[in-house]
Amino acid sequence: MIMNIIKNIQNINGFIIGNYSLFVYLYSLKQQTTYISLLNTLNTLVLKHSVVELVTSKKYDIIVHRLCSVAFSLYLQTKEEIFSTILYSEIPTIFYILKKYIDHPHLYNANYVLFYLSFFKFKIYDFYTILNDFDIGVLCIYTQYIINLYWFLLMNKHLYENFMQPLNNLFIKHSVCRYINFVNVPLTIYMYSYDPCKRYIYDIVGITVLSASSYQYHNDFYNKLNKVNDSFTENDVINNLLFDSVCVHLRSWLSILTSYYHVKNLWLLLVVSGGFHMYSIFLSNMNVLQLFINNGEVNVFIKCHTIILSVPVLCDYLLIFMNSPNEIAIPYLLIIIIGELLIFVKPFGKLNEIAFQTLLVGQTYYYCLSNLNSIYH
Repeated sequence: MIMNIIKNIQNINGFIIGNYSLFVYLYSLKQQTTYISLLNTLNTLVLKHSVVELVTSKKYDIIVHRLCSVAFSLYLQTKEEIFSTILYSEIPTIFYILKKYIDHPHLYNANYVLFYLSFFKFKIYDFYTILNDFDIGVLCIYTQYIINLYWFLLMNKHLYENFMQPLNNLFIKHSVCRYINFVNVPLTIYMYSYDPCKRYIYDIVGITVLSASSYQYHNDFYNKLNKVNDSFTENDVINNLLFDSVCVHLRSWLSILTSYYHVKNLWLLLVVSGGFHMYSIFLSNMNVLQLFINNGEVNVFIKCHTIILSVPVLCDYLLIFMNSPNEIAIPYLLIIIIGELLIFVKPFGKLNEIAFQTLLVGQTYYYCLSNLNSIYH
């Protein structure tokens, strides 16, 4: 009973803050002299509300979110653009709270649309504009933005489960995924044509091999779906999966060779990276043996396979991030983070792989930009 009262009080406070934030945002369009004082008042309200939620909330994402809000409120007043953008991100709270109390289906749907659009506007699009500021609050800003992305993917998962279920099948997934990776080949050749260089050949080879192996894996799986008696654990399907994984490792390793081609100690990077990839390939084979010997769950096998494959690849991504200028490194890093969140949240059900592969096309674009403008060029 007491917790319900506290929750209702928090909802009222959040609703008031959201409306006041909307008022300040609309008022700011007039550029009045009292604008700063309004922001300071809003900041005080957000700070008090955040402290209360820190004490009462049991959800880790809410706790981290409010810790960031407290840090913003205490330390970012000197940065007006960042300060205002963060405070305006409270506006979607209006529709988030309203959806808890609206029972009418049409009003609920209309409110959810407003919640979705306002969330994207203030917490995703506008928030992105302040990520380039490395002077203060870098950790909190990135942490908050990752939480915003996580919540946004959860919202998309809710929409997908309610409206897109007829499309949720493996036939569509594998029929589309067969061809997505091939987009990377002409994209890479086109990008590197602006500044032809010998080292880019390694990256083009890696992408081409990965595109071919991806086609083989998804095409084989697509064909297997037409045969009722075939199971996922059939030898040729598993072999295609392992071969595709090896090609992922090869493409990732060649990306380090391309990115750090002119570095004096390149061989050391390649040995360390190659060692991680070889160990990952070994663990992948052990994971397959575990599946067959113990007749394990396919879902557990896939989760273990994904983790084993991801670790050395993410290490390579980090090295490429470190060799990229800020204006390229930021979107490159965000694409990697969104990709990991896609794997974790699975907002698009069985079609999640399509979204992930499409995201990798964007990653390839920024990776090519990184090579064309790399620090160790």
